[in-house]
Amino acid sequence: MEEINPLEREHSLCVILPAGIEKNITVHGSKPVMDLLVTLCANYHLNPSDYTVEFLSPNKNNISFKPNSPIGLLEAEKILLKPKGTEEKTKKPYMPEATVRLLINYNKSHKTVLRVNPRLPLETVLPAVCDKCEFNVETTVLLRDLQSKEALDLTKTLNDHGLREVFAKDTAAQDSTDCQSKSAGGGNCHNMVKERKQRKRGFFSFFRRRKKKNETNGSVSAPTSPRLGKQVRVRGNSESVSSTNTLPADTPKKRPAPQPPVAV
Repeated sequence: MEEINPLEREHSLCVILPAGIEKNITVHGSKPVMDLLVTLCANYHLNPSDYTVEFLSPNKNNISFKPNSPIGLLEAEKILLKPKGTEEKTKKPYMPEATVRLLINYNKSHKTVLRVNPRLPLETVLPAVCDKCEFNVETTVLLRDLQSKEALDLTKTLNDHGLREVFAKDTAAQDSTDCQSKSAGGGNCHNMVKERKQRKRGFFSFFRRRKKKNETNGSVSAPTSPRLGKQVRVRGNSESVSSTNTLPADTPKKRPAPQPPVAV
């Protein structure tokens, strides 16, 4: 008697459903494993993406297979229909991370808000704070308030410190910050800038003042020149008058000519 090709005949299998119920089915040997899975899930109103199958031999051993392996080549006796990720589903359901609103003060008058986990250490939160404030992580410290000189312990959490507001300070930018504060209060930086501007103005205003002074002197001397001329002429007239008046006094008096002799 010739043996029938297992791919060309029907196979009787026992299917064990997720609830433990056993069902007997008949499957053609040429049907791929994935097609069988889809057919079983459709018959029992299950989602194929949530289930997988295992094949057991008559000796109760697991049979390895590929998704496109024909059923006739597996020589299986039972099929186990199992849900995927059974171990993952037994774990606790995912809980979203609880965050709080952290108010960050920086550069004295700047503020920003960041949502963080209050149960994480501050050393974990610091990179996000520096990214928000555009600070360097290596030189940034967190303070309780603006007047505080002691940095917060980064190994503790916000809940440990009891804070929802912090002050971020970049120690590397301290010099520039001091210069800005002096400038705001009329300090040395402001005076230096002011002096530079005055020097520039003084250099150019020197020529303007000199030009203006020359114009002023010219305008003053123009109307007074006739007056000075008059004064000179008057002075010259007075000198001529005085000279004519004093001329007889200055010149020696001439003796009168002797009278001609009288003829006797």
